[in-house]
Amino acid sequence: MDVKKILLLFPVLFLIYWGCEEEPEDCAGVAGGSAVLDNCNVCDDNPANDCVEDCAGEWGGSAVLDSCGVCDNDSSNDCLLIHFTPISQSINIGESAVLVIEIDELSDPIFAISMEINYQTSILAFDDSSGFVAGDFFGADHIVFITEESSIIYLTVTLLQGEELIHGSGSIGNFTFTGLTAGTSNIQIPIHGLHFFDDSGNEIFPNDLVIEPAVITVLPE
Repeated sequence: MDVKKILLLFPVLFLIYWGCEEEPEDCAGVAGGSAVLDNCNVCDDNPANDCVEDCAGEWGGSAVLDSCGVCDNDSSNDCLLIHFTPISQSINIGESAVLVIEIDELSDPIFAISMEINYQTSILAFDDSSGFVAGDFFGADHIVFITEESSIIYLTVTLLQGEELIHGSGSIGNFTFTGLTAGTSNIQIPIHGLHFFDDSGNEIFPNDLVIEPAVITVLPE
């Protein structure tokens, strides 16, 4: 065989050699496979189930932030947060502002809740016959008692007798205020005016209770 023919065979032999080389294996040992290790050393080809980093910086960890910004994996010490949404809004005189009062991460089952809501009657008006609409926290089987007197709204929401006690998160209800005169009114629930009860009428005292107020500003004409 002359040199020219040998030289012509080199590319063919090169392709045959590299074509017989095995493709690199993935983490599952499959040649040419697409499985990869995630940050928790789980090997598969499904990126949708890759582990995530928890609030403590641990990959695949179970720590979560509670409503007060505390990061741990102990749900029994989560704080109870009661707050208004939105926390601040502005309206014109004669216009209405709606505040949603929400409860987050109530761990103790309750049968009823009562509270006082303070606001400035010189700036805002509230109609206790139509200004409150119950939310989803107590479900459909409940009773609402509400009255307003001297800048204080007195609200009680209770389940019907025989209903299962509730816990968790949800909306207690919506309050509608109307702007009377220009100014700023704080809407707040004093700690001494907030009470939780079981179905025997005994008061329940949740741990780490946090209450956040809201502000409504009535703009000048």
